[in-house]
Amino acid sequence: MADARGSTWRLPDRVLELFRQGEYSGTRRTQTDAISQAVGGDLLRENEVLADAAQQGELVAERNYTPPGHSFYQDWDYAIGTPLEPPQQGLVAQDTFTKDPVDDVWFALDVESLISSVSKNWKNRGKEVHSFYLGVYDVAPMAATGCVIVLNVADLDRDPNEIIDGYREFDLANGSLAQSLDALAVIPIRYEKGTPEEAELVPDLLDADDELHYNTFVRTLSSALERRYQGEYQVSPNSIESVLSRQESDVLEFKAELPDHVNSLRKEVAALANHEGGALLLGVDDDGNPVGLDKIDSDEERVAGVLSDGLTSVVRNIKKARVDGADILIINVERTTTAPIAVDGSFYVRTGTTRDWLSGREIIDQYPR
Repeated sequence: MADARGSTWRLPDRVLELFRQGEYSGTRRTQTDAISQAVGGDLLRENEVLADAAQQGELVAERNYTPPGHSFYQDWDYAIGTPLEPPQQGLVAQDTFTKDPVDDVWFALDVESLISSVSKNWKNRGKEVHSFYLGVYDVAPMAATGCVIVLNVADLDRDPNEIIDGYREFDLANGSLAQSLDALAVIPIRYEKGTPEEAELVPDLLDADDELHYNTFVRTLSSALERRYQGEYQVSPNSIESVLSRQESDVLEFKAELPDHVNSLRKEVAALANHEGGALLLGVDDDGNPVGLDKIDSDEERVAGVLSDGLTSVVRNIKKARVDGADILIINVERTTTAPIAVDGSFYVRTGTTRDWLSGREIIDQYPR
């Protein structure tokens, strides 16, 4: 294996440091907390926009967050998003996360840390059950998936190279573990049980490919989180149940039914586009309850026709979803960056949970020639 020491890959050294500080024990939760902390720090260091937002308290993290409607996953080690009661002390660009309550979840981080050899259950149950994910929670398919594995070579009954190769070549139902993930990072250390503070890194077992894949993986996720922070919000059929657990916001609008007046729908879409983009959900009442549309197919055609008049540049997509037997229409809206969108000669903008008019001064400031 290629030695990755001496490069810019800091994750192995940070994991080792956490071991030596006694913050990393034999329990799964403590292990994953430690790695989540280290990986999360990489995400913030990769992106100055996110680091600044975190330092200003505009991003916070909640430990052991349980996604509403997603008990299948049990919980995530860290969910990153807007603070429940801003302003609060946010994340910092170093290696630590705060544990403040998260309101609007932008990103969820979950790391499965394994010390023993690969289990047959991986093949039988699949990676989804074991949550080998570092991923963007509100984007489906996820921007990237990855797994960070810590291997204690002092606790093995065979050659560590054989075990590491086994991780890379292990077959899942849908292909090998390495093929199923964007990043598979194995961090080999050596320590005796009961004395993790004496842990040592085993540099000869570090692989340069791990560094390459991990760094690419972090850049992908950091970029995806920045897009979310900058307003490129999108709801998918896979994430809608979690979205319904939230309240309306400046990027999220609920409507129980398709408006009788088509211009009302066009104004809502234009208001989102002239703000930060967002999503409009038809078939959901103001409290986030799925009430459904009676004629989802014909409603979808009607909506597409209505929005084709002057709004095609900002309508990212229109998707159908079903929740508890209720049919919901999702309209994902992009933020306009070149010029404001007008409906019947007026410019609308999203302000909180309502629609307002965009003033002439705001137009000049936001869209300079």
